[in-house]
Amino acid sequence: MPLPVAQPPTGTPPLGESSNHKIVNMFSSVWLQWLVALWTSVRGPANTTAPVNSASVGIAGQIAQDANFLYVYNGTTKTWKRIALSSF
Repeated sequence: MPLPVAQPPTGTPPLGESSNHKIVNMFSSVWLQWLVALWTSVRGPANTTAPVNSASVGIAGQIAQDANFLYVYNGTTKTWKRIALSSF
């Protein structure tokens, strides 16, 4: 799967900002956007709530949990799978 490409932010820089700062700020912003996109594509959206049923919509590799189960979305079968949680 190709990595997402973050687009540079639009808008005007603050007054008095030098050209060197513009480059550093643009690079930092693009780098942060790319890292967030990569993390989301690998781990799935943060704070995912448990699916209602196995046919609920999800993203391949997405993980969710509730008090009794850990859920993983299988992108191949387009269904959620769950594992029971228990104390040991």
